[in-house]
Amino acid sequence: GKPWRKNLNQLELLPKTHNPTNSMTSLKLKKNGISGKDEYDQKVNRAALLEVECAEISARYKLLQQRLKAKAEKLLKEKQKEHKQLMESCAAYAMEHQTEVLKKGTRYGETAQARYGFQLGNPELVPLNSKTTWKHIAAAIAEKGKAFASRFLVFKDPEVNKTALKEANLHGEGRARLTDDDLAQLGCKIVQCDAFYIKPKAESES
Repeated sequence: GKPWRKNLNQLELLPKTHNPTNSMTSLKLKKNGISGKDEYDQKVNRAALLEVECAEISARYKLLQQRLKAKAEKLLKEKQKEHKQLMESCAAYAMEHQTEVLKKGTRYGETAQARYGFQLGNPELVPLNSKTTWKHIAAAIAEKGKAFASRFLVFKDPEVNKTALKEANLHGEGRARLTDDDLAQLGCKIVQCDAFYIKPKAESES
């Protein structure tokens, strides 16, 4: 007969219990691992309990972090204070007893665990003398005109832009450079003092 009649006959041979919807439902149940309402209720209750437990653990963890941070900060401040005091006392002693603690003809010495000595510190901008204040310097800069003041004053305060003045002296070129005399006219100067250092040796050197 006709092809479409053959297809109809094949459909009639399918089991009447075959239901695509039922098949999808059983697949989802297998995937979720839940067999029925009782097990579903158990899993919901378990999930709620876990949420509470996770919140409690998180709260305890944050509390422990805060306590540990407070202890660490206290210990760090104590160590930093002791370190500063030792650096100051060792620097003063080394300055007064250079022939004793520094190697002959050098600016350094060493112990079993450390190297120490003097090195040239970073350049610093300071007032020309004890009578000159930063307010005096700021006023002197302002008198040079708006263009000059915009380079070397912070107008919010107003305050001297020490970094800009230092850079203009050390690295400025041409007309942008400020000489030592220029700084002196403003009431300031750049100094570079000796800085004392202590550096621990590596384990292989000790």
